[in-house]
Amino acid sequence: HPFLMQEVKKANEKTILLSNFSSVEASTTTADGIRSTTACFLIVDEAGFARQIAEGFSSSLHTLNLVLATYLDDLKHGKTSLRPWGIAIVSSPNGKTGRGEWFWNYWDKARHPHSKYSLDEQNAYVPLRYHWSEVPEYDDVWYQQECKNLGFALARIRQELDLIFLDSVSNLIPARLV
Repeated sequence: HPFLMQEVKKANEKTILLSNFSSVEASTTTADGIRSTTACFLIVDEAGFARQIAEGFSSSLHTLNLVLATYLDDLKHGKTSLRPWGIAIVSSPNGKTGRGEWFWNYWDKARHPHSKYSLDEQNAYVPLRYHWSEVPEYDDVWYQQECKNLGFALARIRQELDLIFLDSVSNLIPARLV
């Protein structure tokens, strides 16, 4: 669709300005990183590893809620909009505690048919899992090379390649037993 294929008018380290006056901005995940920013679509990348993710995420929700309310009001009045809105939270697992706890909690309580939580306990997010084995270019040779690149560290392999949320990533329990 032409709306999605815009010419880049200006670009620097943190901002890309498109010909339709839309922009793409990069920011930190601190509470002040995106406060007062008008956004209709937020991508939180490497959420399992980000510092201060809870504060940064919370400070952005009010803006997105206003965009969603406008979008829903337009629909109610028969207007359509090609403007995307929403949030994508992206990361490989980083444990269930510590820095990875925030991402784990959102992932664990996301809406899916086999959830252990009631609908009232689930959040509004839909979990999508994209494993390396689903990429046609990746095979067992690729996997073994990546294991080697990770120093055959089982905990890192289970998180980064196998997408498993580990209960503990400390060195108190040997990774082969996790």
